Amino acid sequence: MADEQAIDRLNDEYERFQKYLQECAQKFDWGSFQDQDLSELDLSRLDLSGINLSGANLQRVDFSQSDLSYANLSQTDLSGADLSGADLSEANLSGANLTQADLSSADLNLADLTRAMAKKADLSYADLSQADVSHADFSEADLSDVDFSEATREETNFTDADLSGSIGLE
Repeated sequence: MADEQAIDRLNDEYERFQKYLQECAQKFDWGSFQDQDLSELDLSRLDLSGINLSGANLQRVDFSQSDLSYANLSQTDLSGADLSGADLSEANLSGANLTQADLSSADLNLADLTRAMAKKADLSYADLSQADVSHADFSEADLSDVDFSEATREETNFTDADLSGSIGLE
């Protein structure tokens, strides 16, 4: 009984700490991080909508469950990053390095992934409907059960990618 109460208190403290971090992140001037090295940070579950991180080093950053809608992530290095379950709708990921990144179940509706490098990335169950993936490289990526409905995909590289269950590639 005492152990359960202690665990409940720890969970409550953790939730309060996460809310505090989210409030701090929302008040912070994120514009100053353009072209900066933010590798390996835990930025999970934060509202970063509209953030400008263009050109930043974001290797192995944890953005899981974060709101990155309308974000400028162009020319960023997101290799090995965790973007699982993230909202990247209408985000600019043009020229981004997404090699071995986890974008499983991410919302990339209307996102710009032109010339993105997503070799060996996990995009399983992602929503890429109406996204622009022209000239992107998805070689050896897991694209199983991805929604490509109305996506623009001129000269997109799907060499050795797993496209099982994906829709919109007719």
